[in-house]
Amino acid sequence: MYYSVFDNLGTMLSNLYIVDLIIKDNISFEHYWKTYNNMFAKVKSNPDAYTIEKKMLRRLMRFVEKMYANILQGNVYE
Repeated sequence: MYYSVFDNLGTMLSNLYIVDLIIKDNISFEHYWKTYNNMFAKVKSNPDAYTIEKKMLRRLMRFVEKMYANILQGNVYE
């Protein structure tokens, strides 16, 4: 039981590390991320056209910013 908890934790951290390396070494992610953020600017300027509430858009933007800060900038372990 005790061993399996740490075995699963090690597997999860190894997978996060691999994802971190893939993203860090792939320059296309930065380009796609900028394109994705441009989409947010368009939606923010006219949320009714995209059938999303302003509150939900803010929540989504906060989530995406956190994801970018932690994963896409290569800061998973920092």
